[in-house]
Amino acid sequence: MEKLGNIEAYALDNGLNVHLFYTPTNTIFGRVRTKIGGLHEKKGEEGIAHFLEHVIINAGSKKYSPKEQKNIRASLGYTNANTNRERTMFPAGMNSNQLEIYLDYASDMVFHPRLDPKGVNQERKRVLREISDYKGNSFFTDWKIFQDALARNSIHPYFVLGNEDVVNSVTPENLGKFHERKYSTSNSDVILVGGLPKNTKDLIAKYFEKKSPGKKTEITYPKVTSLKKQTFIHTSAKDLLRKDSPEKSNSDIYLGVVVPSEKSQTSPTIKVLNEILGVGSTSRLHDKISRELGLAYYIGSYYDGDDNFGNVVINGSIDNKGIDQAKKAIFEEIHKLKEDRVSKKELADAKSRLKYRTSSSVDGAWKIILGRDPLNIQKLSQLEKELDTEKSIKDELSEIDSVTLEEIQKAAQLYLPEKNGNYVFMVRDPLKES
Repeated sequence: MEKLGNIEAYALDNGLNVHLFYTPTNTIFGRVRTKIGGLHEKKGEEGIAHFLEHVIINAGSKKYSPKEQKNIRASLGYTNANTNRERTMFPAGMNSNQLEIYLDYASDMVFHPRLDPKGVNQERKRVLREISDYKGNSFFTDWKIFQDALARNSIHPYFVLGNEDVVNSVTPENLGKFHERKYSTSNSDVILVGGLPKNTKDLIAKYFEKKSPGKKTEITYPKVTSLKKQTFIHTSAKDLLRKDSPEKSNSDIYLGVVVPSEKSQTSPTIKVLNEILGVGSTSRLHDKISRELGLAYYIGSYYDGDDNFGNVVINGSIDNKGIDQAKKAIFEEIHKLKEDRVSKKELADAKSRLKYRTSSSVDGAWKIILGRDPLNIQKLSQLEKELDTEKSIKDELSEIDSVTLEEIQKAAQLYLPEKNGNYVFMVRDPLKES
């Protein structure tokens, strides 16, 4: 067992990895996670991982009926489940004296779901409605087109919610075979953060050590290579239309380019470069397009380097009559970064802002529920990120500090596009007819 400050990390004999983080609170936030997601599905199984997640958390387990399971969930401060491309997660928040109840309930539902036909059919209807919610959202449709153009034939834009025909045809037996094939302790981990009881490790052993170890499954993401051409996408976005004054509506623009991923040694430089270009109200894009030209209230950029797919996306809500002017201004700001080195002060300020967010930020879905238990959720999010990236926050901060003026200019020259370069540009236009 490894102990680092308030953290204890160890593994059970069946391969389950456990991470405990002690905080001076009367609450606990944690989750059981399996390394199973949409990309583990075979052809004809599209959506089965997400469907199984629904059934696991709502349709009962070997020990608890659906009603009993619901009663346990109702007593806890927070419960949920979600599935992404490579993981399924079952988070929960609770009072410290409820930990044993949670571990008993979570271990049984995750590793011994009931898969009763009635419960399966109930969740089938809910899954289909969830898919319909997404596909009925015009932004979702447009964003998928944009991501497909950026990632091309990669597995990255995989639609985890599933194929409706597959969901309609899945049987309890299909779900059972997928669960047996994929769910195991050697493929799972537990993180608990908060006011943990002294017997926490004994409770984890009590409820998890007899579960089947199974086989590990890992997803290897192919590297998304640089773009070879320009792609222009122009979609009808009636959700952006102002009914009172249609001609005053804004269009949403997105400009995306492929850059080095988090795995690259260049990643810290890309993060700082992106900070200078488009993060916050002091960025170059905001100063030029929002303040000086008045073409947008919001304009910015973000960098995502996860899963071997590095990309920088510039996006903003732009005066519909000023799209060409805004696009021209974007490339002018990019060109300046290529031609002239940023000042020492601009670089230092960008590093300072980025280090603050790196130290204090909460990733992904955790942001939505942060207010429920801020200290413990933030610690869990940061611990999870360190485990998944195999890099400590301290190391990240050190990498940011090491970025130089010369590296910023070189990265801009190598990876940010000129107007005649290779990128994906999308306009979601409320005035365009379908």
